[in-house]
Parts: sequence; structure tokens; C-alpha cells
Amino acid sequence: MCANSNNGNLHEVLNSCAWCQKKIHLEDECYEVGARVVQGYDLSKKQGSTINIALVRSQRVVSAIVPMTGSQAARNSDISFMLCSMECGLALKEALNKENAIIDRVNN
Repeated sequence: MCANSNNGNLHEVLNSCAWCQKKIHLEDECYEVGARVVQGYDLSKKQGSTINIALVRSQRVVSAIVPMTGSQAARNSDISFMLCSMECGLALKEALNKENAIIDRVNN
């Protein structure tokens, strides 16, 4: 997984679609997709921040949030993605499912 820490970018990642980068406004409906990364990839030093993930097969870079250990989000996911629509969510899920080297499971 090509992942870069993006600590100063949390607000931007929370307010834009991981797939199409459309701005998500406070009054807009938004969606979330969570995923587990493959065993052996340590995200412990990136908790509470964001990372960029290169989806090689889709030729895209997407931003993800790494939840804090013990949080509700961390119970089911190692990383979470904010999305503007169900269509973007489905496209992201399809792309993540192709990345077997980095993604273990995409949550429904």
C-alpha cells in the first residue's frame, strides 16, 4: 500500500468525497465506507489522521481516515472513506475489492 500521512488534511478529507473529490457541505447527505487492511500493515502511528492510498489497479489516489483505537469506527474498520453519493461508494468499493495486496475486506 502506498500510504502517506496527511495529518493537516483531516478537515478537508472529512468534507470531500474520497472518490470524486466533490466538496461535501454540512447540509449535504454523505456516506461512509470502511475497510480492513491486510494483516501486517501497521496503522498505529497514523491513528486520528488521514492517509493517501494509491489504488494501483484503478489508477487513483484516495484519502482515508484512520480511526483511533477503541472508537466506534475502529471496531469494524481500519480505514474509513467519506463519500458524496451511493454511486461513488459503489465505485470505491469495486476499486478497493481489486486491491487484494492492501485491502483485506470492504465493509458493507
